[in-house]
Amino acid sequence: MKKWIAMGILAILVIGMVLMSGCTNNAGSSGAVGTPTPQIVYVTVLVTPTPTATPTLTPTPTPTPTGIVGQDPIIGVWRCSDSSGYDHRYRFNTDHTFVESFDFGGTLGTTISKGTWRSLGGNSYVSVDDEFAYPDTIVYSPSRNVIYSKDTPTFVMSPYAGDVKAASTPTKK
Repeated sequence: MKKWIAMGILAILVIGMVLMSGCTNNAGSSGAVGTPTPQIVYVTVLVTPTPTATPTLTPTPTPTPTGIVGQDPIIGVWRCSDSSGYDHRYRFNTDHTFVESFDFGGTLGTTISKGTWRSLGGNSYVSVDDEFAYPDTIVYSPSRNVIYSKDTPTFVMSPYAGDVKAASTPTKK
């Protein structure tokens, strides 16, 4: 039995030596015992040529109501209406004047206001009517392409292909 134990231990030692000799190189690059074998690593480098006069494609921005690039996005006609007959329209002109029409439906007629507007920066504008000199802050939302009054943000106005309504009695100038 001692023989079998001795042979088992010897077999384990031989197997251990064989495994260890496969993991290290006894005569590495410097010839020292136990020095790891150098590994060859292949690296692929893709070189992208620099474009020469090739135009870059940019997404087309949402057009402003008038479609003229470089001017304030509120220029043009905007409208908010509902099924009750309420119809509110703004026309912002390039000369910084505006015309506004309100039609409340029924027999009240259409009210017209005129005045001037200016940019406050950051997609905010102020319109001031000529009759009462009341300032109204208008906010333009580029993501939705709508405008609304800062005082009544629930009345959202969208670009409109028509114009302001013609005045009937009573009328404000």
